[in-house]
Parts: sequence; structure tokens; C-alpha cells
Amino acid sequence: MPHELDVALDVFKDLFLGRLFATIYHPKDLPQTEHVEGKVFVVTGCTSGIGEETVKRLLLRGGTVVMGCRKTDVASSLVEKWAKEGTPFPIKDNATIIYVDLMSLSSVDDFCSKLLQRFPKIDVLINNAGLFDMVGKRTETGDGYEKHFQVNYLSPLIISIKLLDALSKSSDPRVVNVSSLVHQRTDADLDNWQVQTGYTPPTAYARSKLLQVVSTHEMQARLRQNEKYKTIQMYCLHPGTIPTDIARDLPDVIVWLYKNVATFFLATVSQGADTQLYVATDPSIPTQYPKGGDYFVHCTSSSYHPAANNVSLRLKLWEKTEEAIGYSLLQ
Repeated sequence: MPHELDVALDVFKDLFLGRLFATIYHPKDLPQTEHVEGKVFVVTGCTSGIGEETVKRLLLRGGTVVMGCRKTDVASSLVEKWAKEGTPFPIKDNATIIYVDLMSLSSVDDFCSKLLQRFPKIDVLINNAGLFDMVGKRTETGDGYEKHFQVNYLSPLIISIKLLDALSKSSDPRVVNVSSLVHQRTDADLDNWQVQTGYTPPTAYARSKLLQVVSTHEMQARLRQNEKYKTIQMYCLHPGTIPTDIARDLPDVIVWLYKNVATFFLATVSQGADTQLYVATDPSIPTQYPKGGDYFVHCTSSSYHPAANNVSLRLKLWEKTEEAIGYSLLQ
């Protein structure tokens, strides 16, 4: 089947059969307490949507969670609320909130530094935070990168690199990159990797997510060759198309249709969190997918953009990224 047709079918299924597929294929009652209790999870972007749901369920099942977010006041309120839900676990003690803004690399550095001071060992990193400015113009961050590029690709990659030592101390270390189905709807044009020309918000978002998937495979290959980090498993996933506030900046009629019509077909926020909870906590994952780099949809390994299997392109992306930031990512 041609790649384009395959992608079109996936998009159709995600939009119109998302809730049905989630009901059929997602494991029930995720995560299990025995797979969470005593482990340290780092989750970025966790004050709304599937990030909020992910952190809540990890805490309620006994996990220790570092919440990396910009809205620390909202995170504090959420922890207070969850602590009243009757769980036997000390929610307030198990939740640590650390400010991070992925649009600022200095903020990313500060976040990682503070995190490692508190937690020298980490079991799972979930790079959940993301950006999709659906109507905005092309803008660059204070670091000089296109904003989707930095938030969706560069900052999560740097966080992953900086936390490798702490992850290597875990008996089951994992890095889970939350990507998107739309990564398959663009090309890996590294000469236009920040959409310097032909900019549209969907193109910028899709390309940043494709770079994330490609780099997941390249980083996994490099970790396998590193004696210290070879046990770390890298995965990426599409959580499903979820009725969150992502459409808030669109015309009112579109927002209304999105929230009142699309919700009958799209997966729920709870179902959207299932896949990353499954990939992050299910003990069978490393055995079933020992090579790493797998891409999951509805808690099932799925096809991804063929660019991720292009070794020379992966190398070029890695080297181009190192050149852009001015230092070596992984020796």
C-alpha cells in the first residue's frame, strides 16, 4: 500500500473511529500499582489534557512524579485536588513541581539541574509537552529557533540527553516521546527544517514532530553503542486526536464544531493518556520491543514515517542539531 494512502486511512480512523478503537484496543485500568509504586517519573506539560491525566493516574497508583511545567500554580492546585481523592499514597509528598519553559533553553538547563539535585535516579521520562499554534505567524524563540521546532523537538531532546545519567541508574529506564500522527504528513527536508520558507502552522508542527520521531531512532541507536546507557529504551507514540483546547484560537464556529460534534468520535482525554501510560509502565514493553524506537498508536506498535529508517538522514539531523546548539549531544 502506498505510504500516502496508508497515512490517509490512519487519519480517517483517528478522527472518526478514535473512541471506538480506544475502547477495543486499550488495556483496562492503566497503570497498575505494582508497575508504578516506588518509581520516579518525569512528565513535562502536565497541567492540562493528557499530561494532567497521566500525572494524576501515576500519583494515584503510588508513583513519584516530577511535574515539569510553566503554570506551577495550576500544578499545585491539581496536586491539592488529587490528594483529596482517597488514595492510600501520599500524593503531596510524591509530587514535585519544577518550573520549565521549553521555549527557553536556559530554563531547560535550570529545570534539569534542579531535578537532578532532587532525583539522582529516574525511571521514566515522558516528554509530553508540545506546541501547536494553529493560526499564529512564524515566530522564533529568544534562542533563535522557530517555536514549534524548539518546543516539540529541540528542548525534549536536550532534556532527554541531560537526564541520561539518572535514567541509567534505573533497572528499567525508558524515554517516552509524545509525537503525533501528523508527523507522517510532511517530509524530512533538513534544508528547511525550521520551515524558513513556505511556513504554515500545520507544516511547522508536523515537521517538528517528524524530527522528534527521526531523532528517537537515532538516539536509540547511539544509546545501544554506549556501555553506560545501552539499557535505556526510547519510544514514541501518537496519543490519539483528543478534544482538548488546541482549537481555541480558531473561528468560533470551528471551535463549537470541534467541541460539540467531534467529541462524539474522538478519543477522550482519559483514553489519550492510555498509550503513554502503557508504554511508560507496562513491564512487557522492553521484552516485546527490545530494539526500541517503536512508535505506538492505541497501545499497539504501529508504522511510522520511513525517514526514521534512513540512517544517513538520521545522522545528518543529529550533526545538524549539534552544530546548531554548539556542543556534542552524546559522546
